[in-house]
Amino acid sequence: MQDSSVTLTRIGMLVFGLIFGLLSLITVEYLQSIYGRDYLTEERRLLTQQLALIRANIEAKVNADIMLADNLATMLSFNPNAGKETWQQMVTHLALKGEHIRSISIAPNDVIAFIYPLEGNEAAMGLDFRERPDQFSVVSNARYWRRLELDGPVNLVQGGVGLIARAPVFFDPPHNQQYWGVCSVVIDLDLLIEHLGAKELPEGLSLAVRRMVSADVPAAVFVGSAEDFADPSAKELVYLQGGLWQLALVDKRHSSVFSPDHRVRIVGYSMALLILMSFLLVVNAYRMAHKVSLHDSLTGLPNRRFVLSLLERLASANNSCFTVVNVDLNDFKQINDQYGHGIGDQALRHVASAMCSALRGSDMVSRIGGDEFLLVLPRLSGAAEIAAVLEKLRREVNARPMTVEGQTVPLALSMGVACYPEDGRDISTLLLAADKAMYADKAKTKQERECAV
Repeated sequence: MQDSSVTLTRIGMLVFGLIFGLLSLITVEYLQSIYGRDYLTEERRLLTQQLALIRANIEAKVNADIMLADNLATMLSFNPNAGKETWQQMVTHLALKGEHIRSISIAPNDVIAFIYPLEGNEAAMGLDFRERPDQFSVVSNARYWRRLELDGPVNLVQGGVGLIARAPVFFDPPHNQQYWGVCSVVIDLDLLIEHLGAKELPEGLSLAVRRMVSADVPAAVFVGSAEDFADPSAKELVYLQGGLWQLALVDKRHSSVFSPDHRVRIVGYSMALLILMSFLLVVNAYRMAHKVSLHDSLTGLPNRRFVLSLLERLASANNSCFTVVNVDLNDFKQINDQYGHGIGDQALRHVASAMCSALRGSDMVSRIGGDEFLLVLPRLSGAAEIAAVLEKLRREVNARPMTVEGQTVPLALSMGVACYPEDGRDISTLLLAADKAMYADKAKTKQERECAV
């Protein structure tokens, strides 16, 4: 009877926990979806702005460097036969305007005859573009289309990697029918990327750059990897003189559960867990207080208050029948006097355990005070059945003797029975009948012992 109440309480708490957890999951995930959508939208807007600044910076800086090749081609077209001394003056003046220029070369008939600065670029002197198919194709395009072409990144003959702006030179501007050669401006790619701030992006952000054949047709990636363009946070096209690039900004900062875009989950589930734990603590405190108020602290059995409440419920049920047994531990005062109150308490616990073992799961054993117990036997009213129960109780107590320092402590029970509704239709009358029957049994037991002596 006690176990069923505990089981129902546990089932109720489990059901509450499941419902609360489900509602918490639905609520938190709904709020997270709203916050996550707004957060990612704002993040993408900020990243798009950041990438737009990088794009504008690239267009300004790279186009400025590229146009130097076009300026040099224009000057050469008006005086193609000027000597190297004149070329030196022109190139020196132009190089001062370039921020990322590594070298400037002039190639009459597509063979490099002049390069500035010479130091560090000696390997490129005398290079015949016709013998370098990888570079000659861009030189040929510049000549065919009569316009500046951007090549690269290119592995340079003199070492390193660069972007090369190639401008064709013609004898007969503006008709541009008589080809003279090509001039080239080499842009230091590593220096350009460094100045663009790509290496100074916050941790978790990375920049990728690739050439484009057209706005929809990609070419080779020269910064980052092709995977960076699969699902970037922001993309921008860079329009350059003689070329088209695409930028991609990749954000890898939000892969962790503790990243900012998961803050609603972190706060929400933490609060839900806190609320659930607080509720469980309150319920547990209530259960403990309720148990203390309804149970005997010494034996752990239901107390008088508990059993009276149970009897009222049983009596109020239709066609109810049950039996109460008032049990008293004989000579308990002598046990306390001879062995001490500690042994007396132990005797009460011993008897309580024995009686619980002897009864059915639907029966109840309660301690209603001192050495007095009350048994409640639902659906049991037949004299033979009751007698069998009482005999079983006595056998169980006798079969489990209690010893103290090698001495057996005598334990004997006096029991009085009252049946509802035969012996009383109200609880007070019923308990009084059981109490009288118990004292009668106690007197009978005492008389039998005296006669035996």
